[in-house]
Amino acid sequence: MAIFNRLLNYLRDKLFVVNHPYQPIRSSTPTTEQDNALSKDSFPDFQNKLAYGIFLIQGLAMLLPWNAFITSSEFFRSKFSGSQYANNFQNYFSIGFTFLNLIFFGKALYTQRKVDLFRRIACSLIVNVLVFSLMALSTLYVELFSSSGYFYFIMIMLLITGATTSLIQNGILALASQFPPIHMQAVMR
Repeated sequence: MAIFNRLLNYLRDKLFVVNHPYQPIRSSTPTTEQDNALSKDSFPDFQNKLAYGIFLIQGLAMLLPWNAFITSSEFFRSKFSGSQYANNFQNYFSIGFTFLNLIFFGKALYTQRKVDLFRRIACSLIVNVLVFSLMALSTLYVELFSSSGYFYFIMIMLLITGATTSLIQNGILALASQFPPIHMQAVMR
């Protein structure tokens, strides 16, 4: 039990350290007793720090799909060799992902008041997990594809993640806006 308490204290003190939001500079002469003492909400409690950490992880989840495609460019270059896409696939990736992300983000903004945010975030994350699982499996069987065929398969996966990423972004930003402003900072980090 002591080990659990030590771990919990470490998490409270070290991992979920939150920078405090902007506070105006107080005058040199305090006018009231309340000005003299620090307010209770200037130091977030553990639950707020935990929420901050969760929003930080969700912010990373918004960036992961695009970064997964652009950081593996050498792998894709070797797999697309021999096709017309070997030297310019990144252009197609950028245009496809950004275009679908923009279209679905507009749709998400238009339908935001009618949809359950938690369901939108959860379903989008599940679809992304399935897409990236399918892509990981495809690396085992890449020799079954032609160079152009594998490019089209990856483009379909990229377009799906472009759409779901916009839904994740919309849901997380809408959810973070319901918390104190410091949580939006966690999403944007």
